[in-house]
Amino acid sequence: MLSIALLIALSSAPAAADLDGCRRCDFRGVTDCPQHDDELRELERTVYCSVAAACADCGGSLALDCEHCGGGPENAPMEARRAELAAWASVKHPLEVELDFDLIRVEDDRFELVGSIRKLKRGKQTVDGHTYFHHLARDCARTAALIAEHYQVKAAEDYFGRMRLWVWQSREDHERVMAEHLHSGSTGDYKLLGKDPIFSACSSDPIFGNDYDAMLSLGVHNAAHMLTSNLFEEVWIGLDGAGWFDVGLAHWYEEQVIGRQRNYCVDEAHGRWKWGDPLWRAKTRKYLGKEKDRQITQLVGMQTGEVPDWGHAMSWSFYDWMVATKPEALRPILIGLKQRTPARELIRDHLGMDMFRAEDAWRTWVIDTYPRKEKPLRR
Repeated sequence: MLSIALLIALSSAPAAADLDGCRRCDFRGVTDCPQHDDELRELERTVYCSVAAACADCGGSLALDCEHCGGGPENAPMEARRAELAAWASVKHPLEVELDFDLIRVEDDRFELVGSIRKLKRGKQTVDGHTYFHHLARDCARTAALIAEHYQVKAAEDYFGRMRLWVWQSREDHERVMAEHLHSGSTGDYKLLGKDPIFSACSSDPIFGNDYDAMLSLGVHNAAHMLTSNLFEEVWIGLDGAGWFDVGLAHWYEEQVIGRQRNYCVDEAHGRWKWGDPLWRAKTRKYLGKEKDRQITQLVGMQTGEVPDWGHAMSWSFYDWMVATKPEALRPILIGLKQRTPARELIRDHLGMDMFRAEDAWRTWVIDTYPRKEKPLRR
């Protein structure tokens, strides 16, 4: 992420840029700031991060002047990045003003991640909140990249806003934000889709149990919902009888990015899941082998919150089939659903077959493609 200020600085760099650095700094003129490990340095490089910006040594530039030479080609970019982050961090987020304490903030061109996560459990280990937010930003960016590929997205034109994910460790913080900022009396997860998307959740909710993997899946799953709800037109199709498509895509991108299904989404919860997780291919193949009734035709017309647990797996698999066999149909189908064009017409026009033939083709593909058994995932 290069700002105008940084580009100007690069084009009018001081005399140090004409220097060659030295062997001690690999002829850069700077050395890596030791306060940032290799993984975080790579992740912090392309986003705005409040924790990085607060680094007393480098101010988030991730670099320090080399002590062994007079400078080199990377001094000017370092200073510009430091100034850029300082200007960004000097503006308090509205939630910081309301809560009256500093939050972890990670932002890029498409996502705003904010919250108060201190640490999450990952097996016998823990992951600190700063690292979690960077992993979430990375995986949300991967989700956006897949959606951009599938829907031929031109981000500057096709999106209307930034996706906001707020994640809290303290239930009190979450409930206060819900009441004072979102004007909701709910104490569970909150999701606003379509115009100015927001998702807010509390990691200490019993269903998540401060679990790192659960919270990462939660963020990616809802990132897919938010991105597609804001894409092309500010309309969430999940409220307009297109739950089959909305549910299917969120599970599909979650699995592609995370590698498993965690099924966490407030509008899709129907008590305890009977379908199971985290792998669905073998289960879907077995289910369709026994269940001869039409599946997709039962789901068309349902809102996202009405789709039953088996319908989630069928919707995910039908989306899997479309991605594999007809990815060019995804964009016009989503646009059509936002315009409330009947699903049967969209399937006929963009998949080239009626609803029954589409289901038959999908079933055949599942039997031919999905395994009979899947090797259990290691944590």
